Amino acid sequence: MPLALILNELITNSIKHAFENNQGNQISVLFETKDGKAYTLEYFDNGFWKSNASVRNGFGLELIELLTEQLDGTVERVSSEEGTKYTFHLKM
Repeated sequence: MPLALILNELITNSIKHAFENNQGNQISVLFETKDGKAYTLEYFDNGFWKSNASVRNGFGLELIELLTEQLDGTVERVSSEEGTKYTFHLKM
């Protein structure tokens, strides 16, 4: 359940805050196991995130962090000109 909520929040945020036009918008999700005990989830969108402080510090990102903690994991966010990538390391 926490994993589904994380993905829902990320996809919703991309649509609401990163994609200003309807052309060429992409979201990719990669989920893989490292050894049956640890997992990596990579989420990427090629949108340009608005620099609104409420988006960066809002409840949605706080929720993502709390849900990641429930899965005994960590999350890293990297933004570049190509888009934004979240990498989750989970020990479910």
